[in-house]
Amino acid sequence: MSRFLHRGRMQNQIARVVVASVLLSASCNEEKKSTKQNAPMTEPVQTTQKSKPVHSAKPTSSTKTESTASKAKTSAPKVKHPKKTGCPTEMARVSYFCIDKWEVHLVDKKDGTVHPFNKSPTRKRLNLKAVSAPDVFPQGHMSQISAEAACKNAGKRLCKLDEWQKACKGPKNTKFPHGNKRDEWKCNIGKEPYILDLFFPDIPHLKRAGAEFNDERLLLQPGYLTKTGDHYECTNAYGVFDMDGNLSEWIEGGEEIDGLQRGWFMGDPFSGKGRSGCDREVKLHAYNYLDYSLGTRCCINATR
Repeated sequence: MSRFLHRGRMQNQIARVVVASVLLSASCNEEKKSTKQNAPMTEPVQTTQKSKPVHSAKPTSSTKTESTASKAKTSAPKVKHPKKTGCPTEMARVSYFCIDKWEVHLVDKKDGTVHPFNKSPTRKRLNLKAVSAPDVFPQGHMSQISAEAACKNAGKRLCKLDEWQKACKGPKNTKFPHGNKRDEWKCNIGKEPYILDLFFPDIPHLKRAGAEFNDERLLLQPGYLTKTGDHYECTNAYGVFDMDGNLSEWIEGGEEIDGLQRGWFMGDPFSGKGRSGCDREVKLHAYNYLDYSLGTRCCINATR
């Protein structure tokens, strides 16, 4: 009997130990699970071997800009400069010579003052130089003397007859700068009424003298004289403008007629009919003659 009681006690103790062991194991597992869930989430630390080198790091915005600019600088195509013409920029190359692209206005060599285009440059103003530029009123009231002096002061010369006509007719050798057909819309010609009739209707044309032909109001009348290059179709492939129309232009040379040295000027003014185009030449007036319709442009020999 005592033997069976002793065995029962032993079994009970073993059972308690087993239950306690099971409970302890479950408690430990629960604690581990709770610890894992409540632990802060931190990224793993990268080792030195796996980290990126400094020079390959993603650039900042400033680094991007510098990098892009540097790339653009090195990869930009080379600029192709235009072929040198052997002429100043305000002149066009024609054969062996250069000619002003636009009729000239006058500027004082010393102080840069622009001479009024509607007033005659007197003999006392021989310090004026010719300047060729677009979008300005060209100088009128010029004699061959003042035209030659102005070109010389600019380091240039008056154009020769064949030079002027070659530039006017263009590479295609046409009658007018723009072609072979007269077109008063392309060049500044055929303005009506005739400007002297507008200002001096009571004086017959043949009785009008220097006072009428050099009246300072003539070139200020709207709708007659235009700025250089305004008639942009009055040109040719050489890129010279207004060689027919706007103003007639003094050239080099002349001839003696009836004991008086005569100068030459070319082309029609705005008041002319413009029928002869580049072939119009006038040799009747003395080299010191001037009126509202007379201007010039200059030439030089090309440097190459």
